[in-house]
Amino acid sequence: MPRLEDGINAARVFLPKCWFDAEKCARGIDALKLYRAELDEKRPDPAGAPLLKPHPVHDWTSHAADAFRYLALTLDRHATLAGFHRRIEYASKAWCDGLDVVAPLSAFASSAGK
Repeated sequence: MPRLEDGINAARVFLPKCWFDAEKCARGIDALKLYRAELDEKRPDPAGAPLLKPHPVHDWTSHAADAFRYLALTLDRHATLAGFHRRIEYASKAWCDGLDVVAPLSAFASSAGK
């Protein structure tokens, strides 16, 4: 089991490689922005400034941040080198309005040429 710090560092390295849909991922983006640790007033560093507590605050942001942290730990360097870092192309709303199941984008592309 990786340490929490290892997962946070993996997420920091993985984050610049990600593409997010601003509308569809708004809550997740907010959660990642607001994920934080509290100041530990009891343990000042040698300069006198307070340090952060060793574990992040457990609130609504921690669930999304944990999921992203596990994703970053799972998608290792091999997956990134294999081309997994490419942008995901989503189908437009017009294609999937009224459908119960959304087919992969490739299914639409092959049927559009017929």
